[in-house]
Amino acid sequence: MHKQKIIFFIVAMINCAALAVAEDHPPASINVPVPSAPSSDSIVSWSPSQELLKDLGDEEKFSTFLIRPPKGYSLTQLPGPPGAELFTWRGAVRADQSSPFLMVTIVTPPPEEQKQYTALEALDILMAGIEQRRDNWKQLPVEKGQINNFEFIRTYWMGTDKETGSEMKGFMYVTLDGKNIVQIASQDLASNDKAFVTAETAALTFRK
Repeated sequence: MHKQKIIFFIVAMINCAALAVAEDHPPASINVPVPSAPSSDSIVSWSPSQELLKDLGDEEKFSTFLIRPPKGYSLTQLPGPPGAELFTWRGAVRADQSSPFLMVTIVTPPPEEQKQYTALEALDILMAGIEQRRDNWKQLPVEKGQINNFEFIRTYWMGTDKETGSEMKGFMYVTLDGKNIVQIASQDLASNDKAFVTAETAALTFRK
């Protein structure tokens, strides 16, 4: 249960770090990339488009990992409970007071935790926390692939923020590093395709 509490805290942090959007912001149509779904037994390689790498900054080290965040984004390490490290790269504040972001979370289970959660179990817990804060929820099928020798699963989601009425979209990648759970996620207004794609391009540069 201790580990689940950490995971639900992370969900809360994702929503707190999410975009501040005025309630009268006009809704936009939802548009997220729809990747081809591999068979249940296949592991495909996920890598960033060479053309989109120009939108990323230099590689940065955090915890024991490396990533190329979107160009101009600033890193903040958020406080968390024991066993959780939260790193957020945030872009400039927009005219509507929203801002794009990329979050990486590392969850280390306590020594007394006996259960070894799978990546899918962790993703399901995290997604359930987001879903409860959304109306008109849609989630694409979970896929699996490899990023720089790490086997990830990922999913995309869409929904209406219950507090602001804004149409949102997001992605979530989850992998295991030993007993640690690593999550890479972002969400944005449904109309902000460029920032959304750039955040995912950054996620695909994750390595150790």
